[in-house]
Amino acid sequence: MNNSHHISIAEPVNENISSGENLSFWFEAMDQPLSYEVLNSDIKADVLVIGGGIAGLTTAFCLAKEGRKVVLVEDGFIGSGESGRTTAQLTCALDDRYFELEKIYDETTAQLAANSHMKAIEWIANTVKQHSIDCRFKRVNGYLFLHSSDTKETLEKEYAATK
Repeated sequence: MNNSHHISIAEPVNENISSGENLSFWFEAMDQPLSYEVLNSDIKADVLVIGGGIAGLTTAFCLAKEGRKVVLVEDGFIGSGESGRTTAQLTCALDDRYFELEKIYDETTAQLAANSHMKAIEWIANTVKQHSIDCRFKRVNGYLFLHSSDTKETLEKEYAATK
């Protein structure tokens, strides 16, 4: 594997710091948002990644690790969209509930969704460890609470679906 990572990141086109009205903790805690040199000439790359959120950054990172020359462009600051507005919690719980997936599809599909979430969290844990990323990653207990529109039956059905 080629250990030289080729990621070029372009400067934001505008001054939007977040796609929402509220500034997240991540930006409030920084002296200034991450910004990089403007891409002002043609550049040859194997892959162009559009968007500097968690999906775009992860895609660029993985491709670069595999030896691809990657260019990432972002019209805001790195993490300035939805990714910058998250709490950075990782969970296997779904907003749409596993029992709903079972009802729409089947038990196998719901299990596939659960496994994909668990594998993603494991990938993040391994990446943090492998690259000594100082991000305070730690595993903690998770709890599922009822939304005001939920009933006790909702929680019971979700519990049964996750067994």
